Amino acid sequence: MNKIILSLVLILSPVVFTGCATTTPQTREAIVFNAYRDAWTIAHSAYQAHSENVVLGKVSKEKEIKVDAAWNRFRVVFNTAVRLNSQDWRQLPPASVDVAERELINLIRNL
Repeated sequence: MNKIILSLVLILSPVVFTGCATTTPQTREAIVFNAYRDAWTIAHSAYQAHSENVVLGKVSKEKEIKVDAAWNRFRVVFNTAVRLNSQDWRQLPPASVDVAERELINLIRNL
């Protein structure tokens, strides 16, 4: 059941987290904020679903360690990008944030 929920979260995340269309154009800063928010929300939701499976004993210790390492890599990359952009919120997140997010999601999906 949790695997189905996790699959739905991962599949629907681009649809769910992109938000509604607005008639008012967003500022560049709002677009950047939404990009960071979406990256964090998607990665965190996937990790949270994985963590629930860990608590239920459905994940081996080896797989848990691999996913935890990918989660920590994502957090480091994400936090570094936020710190670097903190002086200029017009810069979109670097590709490394997307790469770390996709690595985490793909690792969780393939377990």
